Amino acid sequence: LDEKNVSVGSLKKAIDSATEAYNEIMCHPGYSDDYLRQHSSYNDVRQKELESLVNPEIKEYLESKKIDFSNKGSRE
Repeated sequence: LDEKNVSVGSLKKAIDSATEAYNEIMCHPGYSDDYLRQHSSYNDVRQKELESLVNPEIKEYLESKKIDFSNKGSRE
């Protein structure tokens, strides 16, 4: 994964590619720490994903497009 592709702009592009059916955006957001840096190559980018997902600009963007996020377990 190229870390430069993890951003609010990239997330907006993924949202724009959504269809009218269910869509899935795969990510692994989280906080990076020394343990994660030592044990995983997917470390600091997790924090960038988290920052993009919780950015208020994304919430506003989703609302403007009338798109709701849900977790897989919430569908019946």
